[in-house]
Amino acid sequence: MPAVEPEPAVGPEQTALPAELTEQVINRLRRAEGQLRGVQRLLVEGADCGKILTQLAAANRAVEQAGFRLVAGGLAWCAKHPEAAAAAGYQIDELERLFTRIA
Repeated sequence: MPAVEPEPAVGPEQTALPAELTEQVINRLRRAEGQLRGVQRLLVEGADCGKILTQLAAANRAVEQAGFRLVAGGLAWCAKHPEAAAAAGYQIDELERLFTRIA
């Protein structure tokens, strides 16, 4: 008989996302942060507009991917723990709206 993973107890101000997901999102945001610092440096240095826009596009993609990963992880968590998700105030339709907002 497979082990049943207990549903984490969460409140409305707590996240119940797996540590691995949180780490992935933080890493993507750090990547974006570094890319934005690169954009600032290029602007200060008077770099070519094409280089600046390429770096800015990369930062934008990194932020988007962080958001997509976060919403996808939230949807997966809600599907896996429906009772805990409902008790914490997480509703699938709200996460779907969030996803369409960042898509």
